[in-house]
Amino acid sequence: MSEPTIWKFVLRDTLSHQTVDMPKPLRILSAGRQQRDIVIWAEVVPGEPTEQRLIQVVMTGQRPPLDAQFIDTVFYDDLVFHVYEVIP
Repeated sequence: MSEPTIWKFVLRDTLSHQTVDMPKPLRILSAGRQQRDIVIWAEVVPGEPTEQRLIQVVMTGQRPPLDAQFIDTVFYDDLVFHVYEVIP
């Protein structure tokens, strides 16, 4: 079994639900802006099977998703995004 490693996952569509394939077991650490992308950093074990995680990004003033775990707030120029993992 490999040692845990921190990986970055780029969110492709910032204002909708999206699935992100991540090796498990994992722990989502934070979200942030890197250049022009909103990204999530997670602690993963490379080589483990992947699982799909449902991520939703909302802007300030929008309703947060129900049954979701808050990950982080991301500042992007004049915009503020809030990143959640939706729990099935």
